[in-house]
Amino acid sequence: MEAVINKLEDYWKIKPIREEKGKETFSSDDLIDAYLKGRKDAVDSEKQMRFEKLETNLDKAKNLSEKIYEMIKEDGFKCNRVKLKIKDIYNFSSIFLINEDDYLNDRFLNIYKKSIRLKKEVNSDKTFDFTTIFAPINDDVEINNMLADGYIFSYELH
Repeated sequence: MEAVINKLEDYWKIKPIREEKGKETFSSDDLIDAYLKGRKDAVDSEKQMRFEKLETNLDKAKNLSEKIYEMIKEDGFKCNRVKLKIKDIYNFSSIFLINEDDYLNDRFLNIYKKSIRLKKEVNSDKTFDFTTIFAPINDDVEINNMLADGYIFSYELH
């Protein structure tokens, strides 16, 4: 089962890590669980600030992932999938699965350079850190393993 998070125009989909007895499990962290369930009212004022920071940082990570995806497309490469992981309130990681031939193309190094410049701009304080991983898509890539590793957000490419 997948759920749409945030706004209607949001292209990010989320899939639970597992379902047991009709209960979806997204993360072991209560604050992230509360966010994913849309339960802002379930947290006290101190947690509310962290909750809002999580929400702001998650939006920032989604936007950066979309921006890098667009850079990949603009440079003529094919990105098959983008997965996003919340490591904690301040740390996020995106995996970009690239067509294997494109990934092996020497010109793809420009994407690395552009993403490094972008990350240097946005990772300027201790309350937000965004990392990227570029990997070739092939038969050995197990999407379900990524889900088990916490990459529960999938950018629905359009």
